Amino acid sequence: MENIIFLTLDLVYPDDTGGRKLSLGRILHEQEKGSTVTVIHYNYKNQVDNDAKIFFKEKNISFYSFSPPQKNNGFGRLIAYAKSCIYKMPEPYFFINNDSCFKLFLDDKIQQIKPSLISMESIFLASVSDLILNNKIKLNYTFHNVESDFYFSLYVSETNKIKKIHYYIQSLLLKVIEKSLFNLTGYITYTFLSKEDLNEYKKRYIINDNLCLINHNNINITKRINRKINHIEPFFLFTGSLDFPANSFAIRKLLEYPGLDWTCVPKIVITGSISEDIKKTFSGFENIYFAGRVSESELYELFTTCIASISPILTGGGIKIKNLEAIKLGVPLIATKFSCIGINIHSEKIILTENDSVSFYNAMVGFYNNDL
Repeated sequence: MENIIFLTLDLVYPDDTGGRKLSLGRILHEQEKGSTVTVIHYNYKNQVDNDAKIFFKEKNISFYSFSPPQKNNGFGRLIAYAKSCIYKMPEPYFFINNDSCFKLFLDDKIQQIKPSLISMESIFLASVSDLILNNKIKLNYTFHNVESDFYFSLYVSETNKIKKIHYYIQSLLLKVIEKSLFNLTGYITYTFLSKEDLNEYKKRYIINDNLCLINHNNINITKRINRKINHIEPFFLFTGSLDFPANSFAIRKLLEYPGLDWTCVPKIVITGSISEDIKKTFSGFENIYFAGRVSESELYELFTTCIASISPILTGGGIKIKNLEAIKLGVPLIATKFSCIGINIHSEKIILTENDSVSFYNAMVGFYNNDL
């Protein structure tokens, strides 16, 4: 069995986003296989990690969170951002590359834990690759998307002009990093979420098939549900923060399409964080309800009582975790073909639509009127 360190840039618990669910699923899967697992979180965003510490302690998994001593906000961040562009590095990659304290911390943990494998759950962490390889440790890179394409899709769907420019620049810089990673030598493997992602990368770079793995995409489900639809106040469920451009773009495009009568369709309940600025841009739509961030039990209650989960996603990349979660829970899923790339769609509970608003709307109306 392996002795594995998982390096993360985002907290993987609470697992209330797709990326978190995916990484946590990978961690727990390895522990279930009998591997010894340690999680090291580079706390780049100064996230509150109390819940994560409690969760991993209960799971008997060692958890360490490193908070950078530098300030990564305000004027200092602006200077660092400019330097990262000059050195052709994405912002987090550049920040970590210059964090000597973290490198000392990581090296110390490597000497203590003596891992047989280190898995990077973000390629932004790849600036510490040399440290790991110099210790003659197996190294795995997990690609949650075709990363440069993902950031380009954020550029396409973002409405804020400053963020739009940021996403475009990051997409270009990520191409540089992607190319460098596939040119590395040593005991390296690459994990992709789907064959589609792998094939897209192989169109661009020479990649040894023997080094490539396809992720099991086994997300962490703590409960089972017994469906009991709320027929008094029926609703469709969309589980995704509208602060994420691909989500807000999809919902807006669906609701704004001319000629669709939303008065004959039950409301759409939307979970996840939403800023006041984004909420204001949706204030003209009467058939949506923002539930905000919900607890795990509240989310399962929504899955239990909704008509169906919907996924009208048209941009972005990687496996859509919201779809996997609905499928695993046995909740009917209405989804665009785009949002189901890399997912086994052979289920009677998946209603697949074309990648357009009319097709999706008709599927919602048809399911509500005929199949419910």
